[in-house]
Amino acid sequence: MHLGFIIPFTIIMSVLLTICGIKLFQIYQLNSYRHKGVWHWFKETKFDFPIRYFALALLSLILCMVFFFAFPYSNIGNWYYAGGVFFVAFCVVFCIVQFKKKQKKPLKITPRVLRTLIVSLFWNAGTVFGLLMLGDVLGQGYYISAISALFIPANVALSFLILYPFERLNHMRYIKSAKQKLSVNQNLIKIGITGSYGKTSAKDILTIFLSKKFKTLKTPASFNTPLGIAKTINDNLTPDIEVLVAEMGARFHGDIAALCKIVEPKYAILTAIANQHLDTMKTLDGIFKTKYELIASLPNDGFAVFLEGSDRLQKAYEKCHTDKIIIQSENARVENERVTSDGTVFDMVIDDEMVSITTKLLGKHIPSMLLMCAAMAKKLGVSLEDIKNACEELEPTPHRLELIKAPHMTIIDNAYNSNPEGAKRALEVLASFEGLKVIITPGFVELGQDMEIAHIELGKDIAKHADIAILVGSSGETIKEGILKAIEEGNGDVSFSEKNINLVASLDEAMEYLKQIDGEKKTVLFENDLPDNYK
Repeated sequence: MHLGFIIPFTIIMSVLLTICGIKLFQIYQLNSYRHKGVWHWFKETKFDFPIRYFALALLSLILCMVFFFAFPYSNIGNWYYAGGVFFVAFCVVFCIVQFKKKQKKPLKITPRVLRTLIVSLFWNAGTVFGLLMLGDVLGQGYYISAISALFIPANVALSFLILYPFERLNHMRYIKSAKQKLSVNQNLIKIGITGSYGKTSAKDILTIFLSKKFKTLKTPASFNTPLGIAKTINDNLTPDIEVLVAEMGARFHGDIAALCKIVEPKYAILTAIANQHLDTMKTLDGIFKTKYELIASLPNDGFAVFLEGSDRLQKAYEKCHTDKIIIQSENARVENERVTSDGTVFDMVIDDEMVSITTKLLGKHIPSMLLMCAAMAKKLGVSLEDIKNACEELEPTPHRLELIKAPHMTIIDNAYNSNPEGAKRALEVLASFEGLKVIITPGFVELGQDMEIAHIELGKDIAKHADIAILVGSSGETIKEGILKAIEEGNGDVSFSEKNINLVASLDEAMEYLKQIDGEKKTVLFENDLPDNYK
């Protein structure tokens, strides 16, 4: 083989193979760069992408072999190298197809991703060059290099693994900088919020309440990891900030404890404990212990808020000093709730002081959510009158029971609420609307052994509250089973028709089906449009 072929071919293919692996970089990012999370995605998707890489390698290898043996090498101008051109073409097509698919959370080219892409580029170059040299030594020419597509997952994983010590040190440096910045502001009020669901909504609500009295900084969007919180502190914490509200997420034991070591909160809100992330935490008790890490981290004069009615949350009350905890009781309660398609109205009572609340937020859970945040804000000195005024200003958190007016329909966007309780509440909101009621959902993720039961219960709730169900993906059959069970049981509040159950393979197919549904007045609930690492 000529160097005039080897060098350009190696460069071109290393670039193309690296681009072919972009999806894996996205999945690593969505899983906080954890190999365990990527392996879980492989299993959940039935090794879809490794199979695609195998198909790319096999097809390229066959074409390369055809031209290699059909046109023996004589000079550069013949068809001998044409198989390599097909290998390049197949990789280009693979990349085009990959990028044409819409990504809900596309890859963000952060410094870490950029560094890893460069390392992966060199790994792919070494793989292609090594296979070319091996083929030359064995007298088999260039066609062996086609199997380099098989090594894409391994090369991506090795790239992250090689850089792990550096990234870990950089991670620690970044967190140390955040902790030093926090230590300078001794008077900063630090609040941690966690729970199986409702974290982001509680964070947004509490921030608006506290902003009536304090200059408040919150972690943006779902920045609830160590680096996300550290970035918020390093980039945005100024000396005039009086309150920091930090959302704290967890998928594994110890995640919350690690976040508490950074923030060192004195105040906490625990929104709920449910079977979300049961797949990674194994048991409900394990989930409780992980979420309880926030309560356990508080100092003796700390203060935490949650609602009574949950056995797991009651454990937190029993294990903590009683002056840390406020629960829904005669001292903090809601009365006269009324939920409509226009919003929520109720009376809020805290320490015998009552105000009437009106908010645009939707759902039966909203009074309790606002009560939790109000109890914390009042503890910190915000008046109930200011809280009442703030409630009137509240807007839905994006993708969490967010109401969107669209041509010919009303949309309830609950795309980020991936838990059974959130789905139940969203369906109750859907039921409050007039006209045709449609739900589009792929179901839940990370519920472990409870997955099947949760999907059947979801089906039963759909039968009770919706008119048409468009079920997306592999969980559709189980959800359908729940709908059919509800129809068969024949409760008086179920009038769902089996013909209105529709199974589709993708969200795009669901949208096409939605266009075919007649009805001038229809409301569509998008319940848990899954992130790309679960598609």
